[in-house]
Amino acid sequence: MTHPQTTDETAKSLYDRDFLMWLETTAQLLRQKKFEQLDLDNLIEEIESMARSEKRELYNRLTLLLTHLLKWKYQPDKRSNSWISTIREQTKFFARLEQLKRRSFSNARDRLKSCYWDKKY
Repeated sequence: MTHPQTTDETAKSLYDRDFLMWLETTAQLLRQKKFEQLDLDNLIEEIESMARSEKRELYNRLTLLLTHLLKWKYQPDKRSNSWISTIREQTKFFARLEQLKRRSFSNARDRLKSCYWDKKY
């Protein structure tokens, strides 16, 4: 896909006008190592936003898993197939995540404690 060369001002306006086109153009500029033409402000903002999103998803999945494990342990009379399904699904997710080694889940112990205490109290 060929996009016209962009200036800093053009790239910024492209971001506001056509996000998909901005993404494609940014990827092309990165591949071509045309760093001086990048819309760095918006690129940095998007990368930071992606990181926040990934962290939020990990936190939510871990919280869900811990909630169901605690329910499983402390409410045995209410155990259900949906609890089993949720525990399996979330456990598989984290196993795949660990296996792929594609993302860093730094300070996992601290995050685990945080998720646990959020649900306990």
